[in-house]
Amino acid sequence: MHGYSMYTRHFDWRLAVQCGVNAAIVYFHFQQCSRMQEVMSKEKFLYGDRWIKFTDEYAINWFPYITISQYKSAIKSLIKHKLIEKMIKKDEKGNTCSWYAIL
Repeated sequence: MHGYSMYTRHFDWRLAVQCGVNAAIVYFHFQQCSRMQEVMSKEKFLYGDRWIKFTDEYAINWFPYITISQYKSAIKSLIKHKLIEKMIKKDEKGNTCSWYAIL
């Protein structure tokens, strides 16, 4: 072995052409999160299964090959193309959290 682990991610190539590969990867992950609501912790969802809590720290861990700047750019592209909506809320500790909904 080469001392690295292999990550594979799925995405819609048409979305990648429209919004960029990173945006397509993030969007696919959001779709999977919304489909797996019953498996994931209920605290990650707000207002049923529509809104998904997704912090920058979570993004760094989930997409180690995408920088935080690339991740934020992907989010902006998805919002610009009206594929997701973003909401900022404070959690019970007063920390700011980002919530996303697939439109």
